Amino acid sequence: MIYSPDPVFDGSKLQERIETVSRGRRKQSDDDIDILKANLKTQRATKAAIEVLWGPTFEQHVGWKKAIVQITKLLEE
Repeated sequence: MIYSPDPVFDGSKLQERIETVSRGRRKQSDDDIDILKANLKTQRATKAAIEVLWGPTFEQHVGWKKAIVQITKLLEE
């Protein structure tokens, strides 16, 4: 019987994966918002209505950054 040790946890690989997912999700969201803004412009929406979309975009970016910082701290423990 061959003994196979448990795999060593590699937090850096997990962190890289989380950051990759974060970038992808933020890019997809930004692209979706850009499409929505363009649509609103073609519908002659007011500038104020279009600018409202910056709020969720900004909040999502901040939320991902906070999550990455928190996960990084937890992985270092």
